[in-house]
Amino acid sequence: MGYNDIKSSPVYFHVQRNTVYSTVKTTIPYNVQKLNTGNVFNLNTGIFTAPKAGRYFFTLSGISQAGSTRVYLYVKSGGIQTDIASSFSIDKFDTYALQSTLDLKAGDEVTSYLGEGSVGDGGYLNMHFTGVLLEQDLALI
Repeated sequence: MGYNDIKSSPVYFHVQRNTVYSTVKTTIPYNVQKLNTGNVFNLNTGIFTAPKAGRYFFTLSGISQAGSTRVYLYVKSGGIQTDIASSFSIDKFDTYALQSTLDLKAGDEVTSYLGEGSVGDGGYLNMHFTGVLLEQDLALI
């Protein structure tokens, strides 16, 4: 992205789950990586780590695999975890989705979290988690 004759390196990811995940009260890990520019997302832990300060946009969507399902988007900054957004579905195969634009510092972590129910699917790639750097804080370079 270019701004005032300064070009920053791109940061974005797109990950998916193609299996059911039902370990409640945990960060959701992912098993399919479509994009990971900047090597910012860890599939095994399900954690995005902001490599630079700026504004980021995130989306999380999918279908539930059990009755009531609730998912959250969390930011961890300086050891403090903050609930940013949540979405839920009521019945099996209901959809859920959330979006959020966040102002992050370098090193902040963003995760998706399963509060109840189960998510993912049996191979249809219906669960998506994406993030992209919209604007870097150039004053901090």
